[in-house]
Amino acid sequence: MCGFTYNISVIAANSICNVSKSDVSHLQAVPCVPQQVEAWLNCESGTVAVSWEPSKGASSYTTIAQGNGGYESTCNSSTTTCMFDDLLCGLNYSITVSASDDTCSSAKSSPLVINTVRCIPQNVKAEMVCSNDTGVVSWEEGEEVSSYMVQAFGPDGDKINCNSTTTSCQLPNMHCGQLYNLTVTAEDGQCDNSNAYLDLQSVPCSPTNVKASLLCDSNSAAVTWERASGALTYRAVGVTEDGSHQTECNNTMTFCDLSDLQCGQTYNVSVYSQDESCSSVESNKAYVRTANCPPQNVVVDSQCDEGTIVVSWSPNTDAQYFHVAAVSNTRARLYCNSSGTACTIKDVPCGQSYMVTVLSVRDGCESKPSAVVETSSAPCVPRNIEGRLDCVSNNAWVTWDASEGALSYSVQATGVGGHNSSCTSTSSPCAVPDLECGTLYTIHVTAINKHCRSNHSATFELETGPCALTSISAVTECNSSTILVEWEKMDDTPLYLVTAEGHDQTLISCNSSSNSCVLRDIHCGMHYSIIVSASSDKCSSLRSPPKKIKTAPCVPENVTVEASCEENGATVMWGPSPVATSFFLTATGRDGHVASCDTSENNCTLTHLHCGQLYNLTITASGDNCTSQPSTSTFRTGRDTMGYLYL
Repeated sequence: MCGFTYNISVIAANSICNVSKSDVSHLQAVPCVPQQVEAWLNCESGTVAVSWEPSKGASSYTTIAQGNGGYESTCNSSTTTCMFDDLLCGLNYSITVSASDDTCSSAKSSPLVINTVRCIPQNVKAEMVCSNDTGVVSWEEGEEVSSYMVQAFGPDGDKINCNSTTTSCQLPNMHCGQLYNLTVTAEDGQCDNSNAYLDLQSVPCSPTNVKASLLCDSNSAAVTWERASGALTYRAVGVTEDGSHQTECNNTMTFCDLSDLQCGQTYNVSVYSQDESCSSVESNKAYVRTANCPPQNVVVDSQCDEGTIVVSWSPNTDAQYFHVAAVSNTRARLYCNSSGTACTIKDVPCGQSYMVTVLSVRDGCESKPSAVVETSSAPCVPRNIEGRLDCVSNNAWVTWDASEGALSYSVQATGVGGHNSSCTSTSSPCAVPDLECGTLYTIHVTAINKHCRSNHSATFELETGPCALTSISAVTECNSSTILVEWEKMDDTPLYLVTAEGHDQTLISCNSSSNSCVLRDIHCGMHYSIIVSASSDKCSSLRSPPKKIKTAPCVPENVTVEASCEENGATVMWGPSPVATSFFLTATGRDGHVASCDTSENNCTLTHLHCGQLYNLTITASGDNCTSQPSTSTFRTGRDTMGYLYL
């Protein structure tokens, strides 16, 4: 029997006698198999304690824990208990105990199955679903786990639980702006203390007490708010009421400026808190009204006679009033204000140009200026008016001092008999033409600009020479250098002086005691005014009215030729001629080809010329009844690799 010690002796015997017994030997039987094997799992430490009843004949015990994954652990003990502290988590172990003496070991006890503590959940992750304040926790699936429990503890005392038999769990309705401590527990119904720990930041809270105020100078909005729990940064968003424009700004502080606002709009302003993952729901809205838009359709009317500038614009019901500024070319500034749609700037100095702008004002905030409109006041009245008579042409040469703000001047001469004559000029002097002889003229000057005329200057009087000689004739042959002047001879006049003044104010003269005289060295292309006087004093009482005559046109000069590839031709250009009314151009090629044109301009294009030809070019100018001598030149045509004609 197991566990007993046997004393063994041998007796020899026959049929007659028994011999004395041998010496006694001792034999120890195999120890008994341990009975009543029990095991306990310590959930806190994860150790397994095994106990059994003492086995008869045993001096020591060996306990083996065999895991279902092939893992094995052995515990040796001289008592009837053994402690396993190296068993793997989350496994089923089969536990057997065998008893031993110095020689033998018993068979193993009946196996006892026990589960170790569940493993701590692995790869646990947590993130927020920003749109609904829900936390989602996930992990890897563990062995022999029946369910999982997630607990969330917020610093404000909020506690949220969720349970799951899968690998994720949702924590709803998490308070905003809280850093939650999360515990994920793997449960098996026996030990529920396998915990994983992590943190989860909930969605930031919305900013509160949002305010927005307009910064007039920059047309931006200063937005402020109170700090929100859980926020790392803030984003302020401004949207127009009609949704057509949006602008935003960001800051880690509790303020920022919304820039690039559109004029004349009301913006709804909201602020969002942000952390690394989520943005809060929008805050309560604040409202800000931007500055008015610049006035439109600004019209400026210079009231020259009254010395005022009237400025008008389209209506704007948002404006409390409008401010008009006119800045002159001397940097002088004139202003006026109006609550309507027009404003008058008074006492405007003469001779100034102005840049006029209008801006609208509401609640002390100014719009941007309108588009600039240019205007000017009336030019200042010309001063120091003087004049002299040109006796040859019977023109009055008038001079004056330049007037501020004047672009041009008008000189008006009014005769006693009602005859009027005038001239215009951009500067002094100006020649008033075709005055009648023997007439007293009153002359004044008026300054003019794009918008106004000045009052006329002080007047002065000028009397032309009286009329005497009549029946003056002047004749020149075409392309001649002389003019024959004839008149009706008067009694008691021994000498006549003939004077010709060209349009360039050059003078040519001759004298005669008869009734004719020849003016020599006459130039081509000139307008001449010719008078005959009875003495060297051309303004004496014996003088003729001016006789006007044109000489023949000059030969065209400065002739140039340029290729006109598209038309296989050439454009010919020449200098202007003062008296020519038309030009005739002929190009004759060596092959007999002729091209010509007739024009009133000082250029002409010849088309369809033959390539590779030398052309002889002649140009004549015509005016009234005369034609100039021809201008002659040559040019050669060619053709490039693209087939275009060139010179």
